[in-house]
Amino acid sequence: MQVWVCYKESSLASRLLWVVLLICFGSITTCWYVAIELFKMSPEDPMYYVLLRDRTMRWTGSSVLDNGHTPSIY
Repeated sequence: MQVWVCYKESSLASRLLWVVLLICFGSITTCWYVAIELFKMSPEDPMYYVLLRDRTMRWTGSSVLDNGHTPSIY
């Protein structure tokens, strides 16, 4: 869970805060974090958007494509 939170959060301060809360309070913090992420979504958004950092990315097949372009490893 901490890895996903660190992936989703953009600033170091928010990452550290959420990781400390997850360590101290466990499952209740997990529930709050997921609920907050779900409330950020619009009703038209597919559910897998909650897993992505950037909601402009699309999930197609087995890879994540950004605006229709194949991701580069460089």
